[in-house]
Amino acid sequence: MVPALVHAMDWKVQARARFSYILQQYPQNRLSSGMWMLLVVELIVKVIVQIPVMAFLRRYACQRAELGHQLASFSVHHSRCFCCDNGHVDTFSGRRLECGRELVYQSLGQWFENGSRSDSLRNFDNLVRTHLFEQVRVSFEQATRLHYFWHSFLA
Repeated sequence: MVPALVHAMDWKVQARARFSYILQQYPQNRLSSGMWMLLVVELIVKVIVQIPVMAFLRRYACQRAELGHQLASFSVHHSRCFCCDNGHVDTFSGRRLECGRELVYQSLGQWFENGSRSDSLRNFDNLVRTHLFEQVRVSFEQATRLHYFWHSFLA
């Protein structure tokens, strides 16, 4: 999806091709004022509407791909927590903090009561990589369906 958006961002090439096509159709200095107005309106629409929309869609597609990669390679062992990042000390009061990672690991062990702690963590990782990944993918597909009109308008 990203290469198509990058290709669509090449509006300069599209504008030059359209402009040279119009100039080939009419002898030089023979374009009507209506045709010039049409070219100006098209340029304004591209600058004001299409370029920002395509930039937004490109950024969105890159972020969506990154989210997919993060979910597909998720591991609870690689997640960060505030307490561990700050040496288990509250940055404001200086008091010792209980380890949040240990609390999360204990909760996951209770949710997935099927053996050792490492089995529970592995099952949670697999749940995120498969079920949650699929749910996020489906919800993104449903949320980002564009009506045919908008496809043709943005093209």
